[in-house]
Amino acid sequence: MTITVYLHDILKEKVAVAGKRKNSRLELVMPAGATTADLLDQVGLQPSRVGMIVTGGRRVGLDYRLQAGDIIQLFAPLAGG
Repeated sequence: MTITVYLHDILKEKVAVAGKRKNSRLELVMPAGATTADLLDQVGLQPSRVGMIVTGGRRVGLDYRLQAGDIIQLFAPLAGG
């Protein structure tokens, strides 16, 4: 199944360093039953580097089962002071 992933903030640079192309939008083919944790593994991101995962306007966890056509948005953790 095909999933669209949007990388926000510093995450697009992290993925570029991991050998992927430096782009905020990726099209990935994932196997049936894959989760967002599997998606992070495929793009080379550790879960601790991702602050929020959003699809369909709602926040999801690492155990979310991906659906064909999902649009997943990955955000870096927020920092402030």
